[in-house]
Amino acid sequence: YTSELLNPAADDPFYVAAPGRFRSELTERFVAPLYPVAFMLIALAALGQARTTRQGRGFAIGVSIAAVVALRIAGFAAQAMSYLTATGAVVAGVLPILASALAFAIFAGWVRPSLPAFLANFGARLRRTAPAA
Repeated sequence: YTSELLNPAADDPFYVAAPGRFRSELTERFVAPLYPVAFMLIALAALGQARTTRQGRGFAIGVSIAAVVALRIAGFAAQAMSYLTATGAVVAGVLPILASALAFAIFAGWVRPSLPAFLANFGARLRRTAPAA
């Protein structure tokens, strides 16, 4: 079945009816194994930092769950986009790789995300773009 998926006959009625379906299915089969690795690295980045016993891990668990859900939803959207264009297939492949790289950079200490700094910068940007009242 996989050889038919990789190289369908040009006169195959299913391929003629929906060529994007083949691209979408093939994209999902190649990209699906990358998601467990990305999920593991996201969890490791969120929970792998040293903490004392008094520091709660609830926020880190919530952030990792939200990141995993957001990544998978973006992956589903990219796969749906791959049904229409080949660009969607590229995006679907790049998403888990970029998420894995970012999570590894956070875990390795190369990148230090800070929620208070992010919120302060976001608020400053929002004030600059908001019209003067």
